[in-house]
Formats: sequence, C-alpha cells, structure tokens
Amino acid sequence: MKKTRKVKLFKNLNKPILILMILYAVVGAFLILDASSISAVLTYHHDSNFFFFKRQLIFIAAAFFASFIIIRFPTKTYGKISGFLSLLFIGLTAGVYMKNQLFSTAVNEVSINIFGFTFQPAEFLKI
Repeated sequence: MKKTRKVKLFKNLNKPILILMILYAVVGAFLILDASSISAVLTYHHDSNFFFFKRQLIFIAAAFFASFIIIRFPTKTYGKISGFLSLLFIGLTAGVYMKNQLFSTAVNEVSINIFGFTFQPAEFLKI
C-alpha cells in the first residue's frame, strides 16, 4: 500500500492554531452579521442585510490566501523584505497624512480607499 504524502504546505503547520483561527473567523463573521444586519439597511441604506457580512467574508478569504502565501516563504527571507515593507507602509502612511493635511478637513482620517475597501496603512506597521 502506498504511503500518502502530506502536502508540503501543511506538513509543519500548527494545526490546532489553524483550527482556532478558522473558528474565530467564522464566529466573528456571524457576530458581525448579528450586529450589523439591521443597521446596514436602516442607517447605511444598503440593499441587503448581509452587506457587512459579505465584506467580512471577503476579508477573511483574502487573509487566508495571504497567510498561505506567507507560509510558502522561508523564514530567512523575512529579514530581507521587512525593511522594504516597513519603508513602503511608512511612506503610505506619511503620504495619506500629508494628503489629508493639504486637501481635506478631516483631522484624524489616515486611511486609503482602494476598490471600495478602506484600510489604514499604519496597521501593517504594527507587525
């Protein structure tokens, strides 16, 4: 009988942490659905009760996809690219801050809107 080979990606993966991460993501998505289903229609005037739930599922899928890409990189390369990524996100944060100071009245808004999704580049600097 042939030995089944585990996928190389999952061989050294901490499976209990992966299961907990999936569980927390699913429970969190349903909590967002529960908390925002009424306000999505009444306050924000979206067509569906599931607007914020769908957005959260998109973010969860993107996070899982990005995590599997990051897992593929050897840990020795993290030091080489961390400086570049830090400078990139510091530059984005500074650029957004300068744009808001020059062209906007919003004082505390330091976010970027790309394809309808808003994110704050400073969040990536915490890593």
